[in-house]
Formats: sequence, structure tokens, C-alpha cells
Amino acid sequence: MNIFRKIVIFSLMLCLIFAFTANSYAKTDEKMINFGVSDKIHTNGEVQPCFVSPNPPSPGYVGYCAVTAEPYLNVRSGPGTSYSVIGTALYGDWVYVVQVRTDGWTKIQSPFGGYGYVSTAYLSVLN
Repeated sequence: MNIFRKIVIFSLMLCLIFAFTANSYAKTDEKMINFGVSDKIHTNGEVQPCFVSPNPPSPGYVGYCAVTAEPYLNVRSGPGTSYSVIGTALYGDWVYVVQVRTDGWTKIQSPFGGYGYVSTAYLSVLN
């Protein structure tokens, strides 16, 4: 009976570990989609200027682009500055472009399946 009790307790512990681990991976907050990046903090406290891309994607392009905004590019819930910021992409990060719009906004996909919009001017097509 003692060995049976140990097996049951061990099994329950494994189930709890699995449940907590799976729960942490499944949590998504629509207000903060994780684009795999975080805010970049400069030690001197200065904000660096944004750099407009010399090679932005054109409408119809689908594929990876590099972020040229320094220190980061806001990812928004819709195509425009009136939409809320849902994440950021750091300077030099690659983002997957789903749709380049003619109004200056580009729809990108998160590595975790979410979508967001960024300014096309701060994306550079990778050669």
C-alpha cells in the first residue's frame, strides 16, 4: 500500500507540473502580444533617432524584413497611430511581413501567431 501511495503522489505532482507549465505557454494577453522582443534601454538615458529604411518593402511583398527604427518600432493593433501599441520590435530584428498596405502600414506576424501593424518606412527588405 505504501508504494501505491507514493506512485499516486508522484503522478499527481507530475500532473501539476505539466498543468502549470502548459498554462504559462498558453497565456496570451491581447493587449501585449509577444513579438519576441523587449524595450531596449540605453545606459545614458538618451533615445536614439529612428532611421527611415533605404529599402522598404513595396505593396505585394511577403517575407522577412529587418527593423530599422532605433531603439525599437512600435507594433500596433491596427494600421495607424490611433491604434494601441501591442508590442515592440527592436532595431535589427527580423519580422515576417504578411501584407504591405498602400497607406504606409504593414501587417506583420508574431512568431507566436499574433498579428500587428508597423510603419512600412522602418522596415528594410532582406536581400
